[in-house]
Amino acid sequence: KAVARRLFGEAPYSLVTADMDKPNLRYAVVPTLSPLRSLERLVREKPKPLVVFERSRAGAALVCEEIGSRTGLPAKFYHAGLSREEKSAIEAWFMASDDGILAATCAYGLGVDKRNIRTVVHYRLPSSVEAYIQEAGRAGRDGGPAEAILIDDRRADRAMEAPQEEMDHRARRRLAFDAYPSSPACRRETLHRLMGESLEGRCSGCDACEGTSLGYPEGQEEILEFFRANPYRFDKGGAIRLLSGSAAWDGREPPACAASGILGDWSYEDLDEAISACLVRGVVVQRSRGFRKGRLGLPKNH
Repeated sequence: KAVARRLFGEAPYSLVTADMDKPNLRYAVVPTLSPLRSLERLVREKPKPLVVFERSRAGAALVCEEIGSRTGLPAKFYHAGLSREEKSAIEAWFMASDDGILAATCAYGLGVDKRNIRTVVHYRLPSSVEAYIQEAGRAGRDGGPAEAILIDDRRADRAMEAPQEEMDHRARRRLAFDAYPSSPACRRETLHRLMGESLEGRCSGCDACEGTSLGYPEGQEEILEFFRANPYRFDKGGAIRLLSGSAAWDGREPPACAASGILGDWSYEDLDEAISACLVRGVVVQRSRGFRKGRLGLPKNH
């Protein structure tokens, strides 16, 4: 009411509201040890047209390049730094495409309305719940089935550590949104609650309600199996080569070990990223001193 008085004074006005829910839009979260590998799988498997949202201009260009090099599928990038001619050309291409892939910042969506986008993937957690709902809502504007998927790299994008009482309302809301990917609750209900609304009726589709949400990132169980079978035998480089089944051992025969090649379809770069993530999360540890210094294994009581 205070805002209305400031805007309109005593003049009559009409308040128009709408339900934020899109029943045709399914929500899901994909926990990951290697965001680019998860993105590659989603881009290959999910219906097109498909938009990948990234927060930075450089990130959108990099994501586009990686999609092209990893999959060979048609992809372009879009952000506010492009010229008007470049934007117009990309918009025309994507609007006419039934299988296009667009890596974009939030600049895509400002006046652009492609109604048949089937999949929206967020490569990183957006800056706010409002941004996430708006960008996810780019999918399925024609009323057909659509999906909004968030890739959750739990090493990144976590909120500040300030005590709750020292945070303003915006910071507390951001902190609550940071917990969204790891929450076991209904995705749709959680998003409504974060927006201060109630979900009317039952959820029309999310991985939590369907029981299909992933408890562990792809590759984590295999990595733990490897180190469980080979505690503190190998450093990071050796573990990567053995997990991938690589024969690159400077002309020598690879060491015999259990679980060798268990992640043979992973690239060296993706495995390097995955093991780094496991180290950050503490599910794999590196011995800091002693006879096997630098070698990797599982923490005690694991």
